[in-house]
Amino acid sequence: MDRNFQVAKIGKTILKLAEAIGEKISAPQEQASERVLKAMQQLVEIIAELRDPAGGWPSDIPQTPENITPYVLEEVSEVLDALNKDAENKLATGRAIGENPVPKELENSEFVLVEDLIPRVLWYAVRSSYHAMRLISGVPAQLFSEQGSSSGTIRLVAGLAGFFPDGRWFIDLATREVSSYKEAIAPKSFRSALIESRELSLKKPVKLETLAAKLRQQIQKTNPEAARLMEARTALCLQPGRLWQKGSIQFAIDFDFFAEPIAEIEAEPIAEIAAEPIAEIAAETIAESIAEIAAESIAEIAAEIEATSEISSGRKTALPIGTVFRVEPSVALDRYCQENLRQQLATAVSQIQENFGKSFSPDSPELIPQLVAMATDVAVRVEKSWLNRENLMDEAIHRLLWLVVRSSYDLMQLVAGVKARVLQPEREWVEGTVRLLAIFEAKTANMVWELDLSTGVAPEVGTILDREAMVRSPEIELCQQLVSVENILADSIARIRETSPAVELFLNGTGVALLAPGQSWQSGFAQLNLVLEIIPDPV
Repeated sequence: MDRNFQVAKIGKTILKLAEAIGEKISAPQEQASERVLKAMQQLVEIIAELRDPAGGWPSDIPQTPENITPYVLEEVSEVLDALNKDAENKLATGRAIGENPVPKELENSEFVLVEDLIPRVLWYAVRSSYHAMRLISGVPAQLFSEQGSSSGTIRLVAGLAGFFPDGRWFIDLATREVSSYKEAIAPKSFRSALIESRELSLKKPVKLETLAAKLRQQIQKTNPEAARLMEARTALCLQPGRLWQKGSIQFAIDFDFFAEPIAEIEAEPIAEIAAEPIAEIAAETIAESIAEIAAESIAEIAAEIEATSEISSGRKTALPIGTVFRVEPSVALDRYCQENLRQQLATAVSQIQENFGKSFSPDSPELIPQLVAMATDVAVRVEKSWLNRENLMDEAIHRLLWLVVRSSYDLMQLVAGVKARVLQPEREWVEGTVRLLAIFEAKTANMVWELDLSTGVAPEVGTILDREAMVRSPEIELCQQLVSVENILADSIARIRETSPAVELFLNGTGVALLAPGQSWQSGFAQLNLVLEIIPDPV
């Protein structure tokens, strides 16, 4: 990177864009009718029965969409009939045109500070998928390349690139590290390498470039604003101390791999490894708030230490590494499963409507195979939904964290921590970092165990804010005016309930069963509680 672009000043640089990032994008929004969803659900249920091991499917015939199609022609016909009737109704009544949500602070604005753009674009990547969040933090993996294989940590590098006369820079959105664009982009030989990781639910090794393409597609589909940034955008740039320059910016993703020599890991003394409180990381982004739990070796050692000692809240954790977790059957779980199925069906129908427009002819050579393939995919997703199976507790915690932070940009910022002023009853004004703690608590007959989803350790005593306390922070829209902790929590819960039915299950509390290594299953109760904490600035 040309040093004319000083690292310390890039965050304070102003970008003037040819088009506002938050500019409203009008686009057709297909709303599937109840008739279509019901027909699609019947198709999915039949496919699920065929896939069931007890369903009698011949063991020597693979369960591909092509092989499944002859058994579901009647259900496919009903789906096509429902889709055609929907299309006719839309032509008669007019198509609904919706608007994608627009970041308020960027709406109708041509100017933006780079330091304000960084967390917003990072959130676009984080909310796109659970695996994107895990990869941004880094996950254990095996890399296979022409040079051989090696174990280590694979990490998704989501970055903002700038191309200007004074230099070509690249900002890692998660770490805030700045490098030259040339240094940041991995060589083609690395992209063609194969990656394997149990953390990513990969059935077999895949090329990094294939994985990158899928992640890029998910980001673009989830966030229209991010899709526009993934193409080079013309921009003017004003860095402190310099003149306006014309160039472009672009949101890009790539991978980095950190090999972990076994000798170095074995030589590292356990006593020196501990989970560091999030407050000491100057957390401003979700990557910083989940960095500790992403490093598996550190998290495991920290958990083992916590399992044998009193934690700060005076409780003991009795969940060793390898504890298995499942949600017990209940009316609430059934309701969630139905809602999850409807969401999956709506997504599949929307994709079919987008691909084939207004005509859904059974004579189309591509329509029926694609329809069966999508219905099969829905059946598999529902079958493998994490709440319908046993999970390692570690995975359950990661998934809950993702569901919380993806619900809104403000919530991601609050989980990471924002600078704020706070006044509690009978106390003086305090300046510091305010964080939203999502505290997971599990109870059985033998133990009570709790942790903060973002740090992986028990919350500190004495830092929790009174619900009547007043908070003000210029960093997020939710707290730009004085607002009570009670209202912040109520707003946060409402946003989570709206976007994440699975989290609502835990907010209300649900029956669970836990299986620790070497022990039998224990029935219990799990609940997710939201509180705010204050970490005062040093005096």
